[in-house]
Amino acid sequence: MRQTQTLISVSIIALLISASMFYCSSEVRYMGQPIHVDSFNGNDSNPGTEACPLLTINAAVNNSTSGDTVIVHSGIYHEEIIYSDLSDLTIKAADGERVVIDGTVSISSDLNKIWSSPQNGIQQVELGIDAWQLFLNFREEVPARWPNANFDDGSVFNRSHNWAHGTMTPNGNEYSNGEIIDSGGVDGGHSGLNDSGIDPVGAIAILNVGSFKTWSRLVTTYDSETSKFTYSPVSGWKEKHHAYFLEGKLELIDVEGEWFFNSSSKILFYMPPEGNNANNLDLRVKVQAYSFDFRNSNNITLQGLEFFGTTFRFFDCTNCSVTDSTLLYPSTSKRGLGIAAENSDERWTTRMDRCKNCLIDSSAFLYTDGAAIEMHGAELQNHNNTINNTYFYHIDWSVSDLPGLMTTIYIGGRDNNFENSTVHLTGASATLSIGDAPTVMYSRINNTGLLQTDGAVVQMMMMEQQSSNIAYNWIYETEKYGIRMDGPSSFSDNNGRNASVHHNVLWDIKGGIMMKGDYHSATNNTIFGLRIQDYNHLIVLHENGWGNENSTIASNAADSISSHRRYNNSSYPMPGLSNLQYNNWNGYDLQNIGEDVYSQLLSPVELDFRPISDSEIDLMGAGAYSSSDTDPWTAGIDWNFLYPTPHIKGCMDSSATNYNFFAIFPDINCNFPSDILGCMDSTAINYDSAATQDDDSCIYSDILGRYQ
Repeated sequence: MRQTQTLISVSIIALLISASMFYCSSEVRYMGQPIHVDSFNGNDSNPGTEACPLLTINAAVNNSTSGDTVIVHSGIYHEEIIYSDLSDLTIKAADGERVVIDGTVSISSDLNKIWSSPQNGIQQVELGIDAWQLFLNFREEVPARWPNANFDDGSVFNRSHNWAHGTMTPNGNEYSNGEIIDSGGVDGGHSGLNDSGIDPVGAIAILNVGSFKTWSRLVTTYDSETSKFTYSPVSGWKEKHHAYFLEGKLELIDVEGEWFFNSSSKILFYMPPEGNNANNLDLRVKVQAYSFDFRNSNNITLQGLEFFGTTFRFFDCTNCSVTDSTLLYPSTSKRGLGIAAENSDERWTTRMDRCKNCLIDSSAFLYTDGAAIEMHGAELQNHNNTINNTYFYHIDWSVSDLPGLMTTIYIGGRDNNFENSTVHLTGASATLSIGDAPTVMYSRINNTGLLQTDGAVVQMMMMEQQSSNIAYNWIYETEKYGIRMDGPSSFSDNNGRNASVHHNVLWDIKGGIMMKGDYHSATNNTIFGLRIQDYNHLIVLHENGWGNENSTIASNAADSISSHRRYNNSSYPMPGLSNLQYNNWNGYDLQNIGEDVYSQLLSPVELDFRPISDSEIDLMGAGAYSSSDTDPWTAGIDWNFLYPTPHIKGCMDSSATNYNFFAIFPDINCNFPSDILGCMDSTAINYDSAATQDDDSCIYSDILGRYQ
């Protein structure tokens, strides 16, 4: 009886399909009407109407003409959409529907592979294809490494305990470029390379041996008596602050969740958590770098899409945009394929190269091994590109083989804009480097540069400063400079001039504003809190008898203003005349000794930085706010899990109690994973990256930005 019912059901489905095909054979999509795509109900032989949609985005683009809109309906799409010479095309998710662009495949369902029996807790499977990232339940697993680290507790960003270190000191000569002597164990961390028993030869070493630069290199030799290993030398090696970790060798798998891929045999090795059998787990591998790749095209828009384990690339485009989109695990290195010393121009990173008037808006970039986004091109190639209202989190946990200064967000060319956005938890030494005459406004940036030394949040090289506008930003809790203008090596050089820095709030930071060069303008900034490494809050650098004599420094409020990096203004006063450098509230001034900026602000723990009425700062009119501001400006965007901002769709069912970042479709039982992105309570003033669960008591606890 059951078999009969099944046959009847199959027959009914076949009849429905036949009827649909018959109906759609006479259906017509008229010019100018949207092209519809549906991964469940579509067929690439259909005309692409709403009633008779296409199956794939590729078919829709192939059938499009200039000015068309492709509307993609709910579903998971695993495609490579590669086109040149297109114009005026929009690809967007249907209103209220969730479209996932997936760069991964299931090992069991898609590849139909079976894992071997465990040996010493490790299982293996022959994939038959290249794969360079592993996901369990849509969360990234850690490539086998030493010293161990993981994503869930943030230890991949702990350079002091979860990286190993070389013995090199600024005055040392223990070894040269191409060598490292391991310095041994770390209290509360690893035991040292020799004691680990690991033979590093053949592994990939990720080497921060250039201060603000890091490279990957194959380990070629190892001397266990001296704990020295060798690698191909790098360009930019420095005699200080050496740190490294190892990847890319089967021997390094020693804790649950670690994996290694042998690119020659196409075999994946994995130690499943809690003794599980890998055949019973939802395991996926990344097999795609780019899902969208547009070249020599204009007015292309991607809207409302979610990218999982893949990303987009534009080249030589004008007026192209990505809006209302989420990118989860978009950028990756090639180290998972055993490739070291990657060419930075060939990294699998989100890119918009040689673009003009292009836009990233209301989107999110989350969990990358590599920069969040790069836009390469000279002044006449890359121009007037904008990132707006966008959220960046957990960016670049290895920071190796990056271009230039090694930055979180890189934009070449000129007149580029970074506005109304939030960036936190990043590895690279510099956070923003966005070309000549940059505009950085109304953005919130903190907890940056964790895996490299030196660097700054807003980095401006000498030729980039003319016509810059860095204003209305909150920058805090970082051991890097907040806003840095580099300067020339001699007073005769006419570079490093004319930066405009105003109405910014910076706190608990190393060198809040660092000004080299001359003819700058720094006005109405507020800087307070911890002086990390004793650096002054506002450094108007004057060295060897020159620098900043003609810079305007006015109406700033800071606990420490000086023309030296660390020493006070009694010995190192600002160099300019009183008509240029005036009306600054400086904690170093004799009349202000024992006072500070923090105590004169209305409620900094609640991010209200207006001065208390009739305080000294208020009466001077100094700082980034006025006590009379009835609607004080704010910086950045908050990540609100109940009402997602930006357009992070996740679980959309109105009856769901919370938002499931990993749900593929609306789900009434949408529960947020407890270890993702910290404190989620909608009443929280801000967001705690260290919290592990939703917590009604998640409130701002002190000016250091830690939450309880």
